[in-house]
Amino acid sequence: MSHRKRTTYTQEFKREAVDLILEQGYSIAEASRNLGINYNMLNYLGTLVNS
Repeated sequence: MSHRKRTTYTQEFKREAVDLILEQGYSIAEASRNLGINYNMLNYLGTLVNS
């Protein structure tokens, strides 16, 4: 049985990812494709910022 290593992102990466959506007008789907991360992860980061 193999275990996948959990990906960790720096605070700076998270902040810049959310800034793509909030400040530059990217959609979540578009930003997630450009960054190579899962849509749900980026959506979750956005909810953390907005709360």
